[in-house]
Order: sequence, then structure tokens, then C-alpha cells
Amino acid sequence: MMRKTLRLSMMVALAAVAVTGAALAQDMTPEEQQAMVQAMTPGEHHKLIAQFAGKYEYTSKMWMAPDAPAMESGGTSVAEMVMGGRYLQDTVEGVIMGMPFTGTGWTGYNNITGEYIFAWIDNFSTGIMTATGSCSPDGKVLTFEGASPQPGVPEPVPFIQVVTLIDDTHHKMEWYMPSEEGEMFKTMVLSYTRVK
Repeated sequence: MMRKTLRLSMMVALAAVAVTGAALAQDMTPEEQQAMVQAMTPGEHHKLIAQFAGKYEYTSKMWMAPDAPAMESGGTSVAEMVMGGRYLQDTVEGVIMGMPFTGTGWTGYNNITGEYIFAWIDNFSTGIMTATGSCSPDGKVLTFEGASPQPGVPEPVPFIQVVTLIDDTHHKMEWYMPSEEGEMFKTMVLSYTRVK
């Protein structure tokens, strides 16, 4: 009985949203309607992101300090376009410092702000990390900048993420954070190879 009530409530709520959306659309000017359609329609930027969709194996190198030895590991990645081609959802599984690691990231392009967007969650954290960025003119390099809260640090720590499309089979993700001296250095690189 409770499931039926919940299902009915959800159906009523969805119908209300649809009716409200239709009513709002009727009250809009043609220009406003066109702007709304442009804001929600995937375009060339979303097609660029879709190049990264696929199943991959990756190798990882991490550095705790600029002069520290690399810690190496690996894992798998499954990336797919979701929400009608609006976002790339990438789920990564592997091992970091001997512990099982899983994380999911979303990459998109905001038609309204004209920025690439990125969000990330994983089992090493309870927060949602976000960043905004841009793409190189050749469509091969996405660069994101953000700041992430870190344990025991009073202010969010800035980071830079650079994703480079090497060819149809390979891409890499490089991560930069500040050293103790405040200089940005490469803390991680993931090298992806598409699984055929």
C-alpha cells in the first residue's frame, strides 16, 4: 500500500512539473522560449566531451611532494554520455595506497555561462568537488580549476585538472596542487587506454 501511495505521489508530482513547465512556456515570449531551448540543447561542446566515452584501463602515478617517489597503481574506467548527451559520467575503480578506490565524475558544458564544468565524488571523501574550465582551440585539452576542502586545512586547497585527448585510444588526466611552499606541482597522472 505504501509503495502504491509513493508511486502515485511521484506521478502526480511529475505531472504537476510538466503542466507548470508547459504553462510557463506559454507565458514566455518567443525570444525567451528560444533562449530556453538554446540553454538546454547539447551542441558541439558536448560532442567534444563525448570523445572520452568508452571503457578504459588506466595506470596511475601519484606524488606526495615534488621530490617524492611516484606511487603507482591502476584500475578501470567506464565513461558514458548521460542525460541525453549533456554530461559525461565517468566511474573509476582501482586501488590507491593499498586501499580500494571508487569515484564518479561528471563533465559537461554550461551553454549559459560558456564554461566547461566538472564535479567529482569518491569513497575517500564525503564532499562533492567542483571546478570550471575551458578547452584548447584544437579541442584536445580541457583545463579545469577549482578548490577542494582538505582534512586539517582551514581553507579549500586550489587544484588544476588537465585532461588531454592523445588519440582515439588514449587520453590522460593530470592533477596539480600546491606544495608546502605554495608552488603548484603535478600530484597525479592517470594514463587511459581504451579497451577494445
